[in-house]
Amino acid sequence: MSKLYAFTEEQVEILRSLIDRERRRIQKAGTQDSPIEPDDHQAPEVYLVKPQEEEGIPAMVPGETEEDPDVPGEAMCDAYEIFDGEDGPELREAVLGDLQVYNFQESVVPQDYALAVRDKFGRWILVVGGEQSIVGACLAEDHPGQGLPFEIYLGIWNPNCSSENSCPECGREPPWFPHWDYDCSTGKGEIPPVYAIDWRYDTPYPDAGATGLFVSRPVTPEQLSGTGSEGTGPKGTDFEGGCLIGVTTIYEVVSLDCSSPGPCCEE
Repeated sequence: MSKLYAFTEEQVEILRSLIDRERRRIQKAGTQDSPIEPDDHQAPEVYLVKPQEEEGIPAMVPGETEEDPDVPGEAMCDAYEIFDGEDGPELREAVLGDLQVYNFQESVVPQDYALAVRDKFGRWILVVGGEQSIVGACLAEDHPGQGLPFEIYLGIWNPNCSSENSCPECGREPPWFPHWDYDCSTGKGEIPPVYAIDWRYDTPYPDAGATGLFVSRPVTPEQLSGTGSEGTGPKGTDFEGGCLIGVTTIYEVVSLDCSSPGPCCEE
């Protein structure tokens, strides 16, 4: 014979409160649109990843109002693992296939190595550091002045140090120490240029070849204003409006040489 259990009004209110709380939790997690199967409840994992495209991972677009959701940037990435090679540790692409990685910071993540963690819903989320990294760069053209975009060659940090051997990458004789090498292939052929901007006031604006430190900043494409001499923008821009076309990252000057020692790279 079945038993009938009765609830007091207070117990009914508690049950309703628990049901409403769980319903809100499920809605917030977005599981109504993408149900989570039992197999998806997996332990988090962390991998070293690198975006497949040169543009990196787009920035998150915040909602304009409280009702509008934030839209994270996303891009396909490859995962890498460390192997013990004959000459020391080396990175190799892991056999994991394409990883869709989400970026929750409001700046573009460049095409470089970063950490991504898989949450318990099976999505890969970029691990963001507490500070933006600063990179060295060399001016590919003369500095046009405050607030005007110009081309640069991004630096690649060379950690090597030697008191006996020469440095074939940089053409230096010993002794030489860790330093920046510059990628002078950008802005040539089909490789797009890298742009920088300088908002410092009343400082020397050096010629091409000057070096300095820069930090990456996000750009909303076609919205960066500024015109060069004679009403035209720098190379690769919209010459009518002076807007950079298709550029999602620009590098802001942190510090810069007062003058140029000569070209960045040997032609």
